[in-house]
Amino acid sequence: MAVTGTTIRQIELQLYKAERGLGMPYDAERVAQLRSMLREARTQKLSQALAAKRPPRDFFRQLVINYRQLAEIAGNAEIKQRMLDMAVHYQAKAEEHSDDADRRAG
Repeated sequence: MAVTGTTIRQIELQLYKAERGLGMPYDAERVAQLRSMLREARTQKLSQALAAKRPPRDFFRQLVINYRQLAEIAGNAEIKQRMLDMAVHYQAKAEEHSDDADRRAG
C-alpha cells in the first residue's frame, strides 16, 4: 500500500490526540504504537520517493571520481582500500547505467 501525505497527517493527528488525552484517557502503549506507525509511514514515503527518482545522468561516474580522490588522501591503507573498492563498485554501476541508457536510446 502506498503511503500518502494524507495518511501521515492522519497518523500525526491521532498521535496528537493520544498524547494529550483528547477523547480518551492517556494511553502510553497507544502513543508508542502511533509513534512507531508514524516513523514507519515516513520511512515508506521516503523510500517511495527515492525509488521513483532516477539518479542524475553521470551520478555513478561522479561517485567513482570522488572515491578515487578520497583514496588518494586516505590516512591509512585499510581506508584507502575501502575507498578503492567503492570506486570499483560504482564503476560497475556506471557501466551498467550507461548500458541501460544505450538500450533505451537504441
